[in-house]
Amino acid sequence: MVVPYLTYLRCKRVYSEFIFEQVQVYCTNTIMEFATTQSFVKAIEGVYSSGVLEDPFKSDVKVMIDMAYENGTIEQSIEYLNNKYDYYVIKNMHQLFIQITKEGSKDSGVALDGMLQDIDMLVENVYRDRIDRTSFYKQFVTFGLALYLLVLLVQLLLGNNSYIKLLNNPLVVILLHGVILINSYFLLSGIKYYHEDVGAE
Repeated sequence: MVVPYLTYLRCKRVYSEFIFEQVQVYCTNTIMEFATTQSFVKAIEGVYSSGVLEDPFKSDVKVMIDMAYENGTIEQSIEYLNNKYDYYVIKNMHQLFIQITKEGSKDSGVALDGMLQDIDMLVENVYRDRIDRTSFYKQFVTFGLALYLLVLLVQLLLGNNSYIKLLNNPLVVILLHGVILINSYFLLSGIKYYHEDVGAE
């Protein structure tokens, strides 16, 4: 039961990291394309055709492009991606594009450069957080395993006969089970924290 859960957490973390990287690639490249084309739809078309995106994100960008042509406006396309990927960096970028589209492109270069800097800072913070989590995770697991080994060490030091006699005491059994259960709970909590969603939201 525990091993499949740990595998699920690991897969979830890997997928979350992949999606975050796709979000970062999408935002960075869309801003650079927009700086050239001054058109949001042309910008995302350029990003889509450049091959830098992978599915499922690439397919969702295609849906955005199709929606923009069907509706003759970018609002619904933007709403679609905002709802699909709840990352504030996407919402902020899209809000900026809506503002530029409605109010014109005057001084848009400064705003776009500022957005690129925000994305760079976000990526840097996410990778720093990832390093901190890895360090915490290794220390946490080492400490948790050491507690299990301590229980085994007590058994070895006392010898089988003395250890079995000790287990005849209900208080010792409760204490032993308590240590194992609490340690297991904190180990799983630490592993869950390490594998939580990255970067985002």
